[in-house]
Amino acid sequence: MKKRVLGILAALFVCAVLLPLGVRATDADAANVYAILYDDGTLVFQHGNTPEPGRTVTNTYAVDLTANYTNYPLVPWNNERESIRIVDFADRISPTSTAFWFEYCSNLKRVYNIRNLDTANVTNMGAMFSYCSSLTALDVSHFDTANV
Repeated sequence: MKKRVLGILAALFVCAVLLPLGVRATDADAANVYAILYDDGTLVFQHGNTPEPGRTVTNTYAVDLTANYTNYPLVPWNNERESIRIVDFADRISPTSTAFWFEYCSNLKRVYNIRNLDTANVTNMGAMFSYCSSLTALDVSHFDTANV
């Protein structure tokens, strides 16, 4: 009986403590944000640079959440702007500027999980979606623009 109870306790420990560590984002992961562009035109913002299994990566960009770009050519994914069709904020990110991020992404049609874009500390959103002629709807009602 004692062995059985110890076995159950060990199993509970693994389930409650060790297993979640593999899926829980750490502070270090949150500091390492990447934008992964897949061959279907989806640009995914996420913690870490591990691509989704079974998808073909076109490019991976480290995202500096403190960068304040002064024009669109400086944005890391600038050369692929016309390839971007979908933006997905898979994980919660908190930049200080989103200026020019998607300007001239003329084929951008949808933005998923935009609630994961925490704008509380953003001071500049200039031209963020300028000239996104294929983007016909976008709900930014949750954006906190107090510091913009």
